Amino acid sequence: MPDTPAPQCFVEVRMPAGQPGNQPPAVLIHGWASHSLYWEPLAARLAEAGQTVWILDLPGYHPGQELPPGFTWTLDSAAASVAATIEAQGASRVHLVGHSLGGMGSCPGRIRTCSAKGLKHRSPCSPPAPRRP
Repeated sequence: MPDTPAPQCFVEVRMPAGQPGNQPPAVLIHGWASHSLYWEPLAARLAEAGQTVWILDLPGYHPGQELPPGFTWTLDSAAASVAATIEAQGASRVHLVGHSLGGMGSCPGRIRTCSAKGLKHRSPCSPPAPRRP
């Protein structure tokens, strides 16, 4: 992949309802068997609380997106796409929130905080699963 530039991720920007705070945006990245809709409940709550939110679709996950010839999907290439997207959006630092695979990449020097959600396929705002007796 060295000769193939990292494609940018599709990004949906959610601005907060009031004045945006002076904090880096929260970048929400879905897992392997998911897509950006996974983050809808959390994105709405964060925006209501005054946080700018970027919801990313990893390379090839956004409907209609074609990957460049020669692109090989790996954790490194996905992380490079996330880094290219953050740079293109003009953020020097971000709060990165990843679910499963979405939390496994890295963007050295750009991450202020990083939160990785578990490996269960549940929305981050779903009520807790009932406990077994």
